[in-house]
Amino acid sequence: GEQMPMPAPSLRKPSKNPSPQDPAARADALFRHSGYPFLNLLKCSFRSGILVLTGTVPTFYLSELAEGLARQVEGIDAVENRVEVMQRLSATKDSSAR
Repeated sequence: GEQMPMPAPSLRKPSKNPSPQDPAARADALFRHSGYPFLNLLKCSFRSGILVLTGTVPTFYLSELAEGLARQVEGIDAVENRVEVMQRLSATKDSSAR
């Protein structure tokens, strides 16, 4: 594929429509429009074909949801889900309490 040069700062539109060149911005936009406010807390970064998701959400479901949305972004090879789940009620498996 051809490498796109980074856009000059003057060409950047206000953050309303992210440039389609940037998969991380596209993933951000998907999260913002998902209707799940917690997904706005996530950070997306893109490097060498991999979209990396970081941040914290209250439930495992939201982590999976974020990954599913991220996989719809064009121009990526893989999604690396590093989203952490706030485990307040970890009565089921408590590996950390040793």
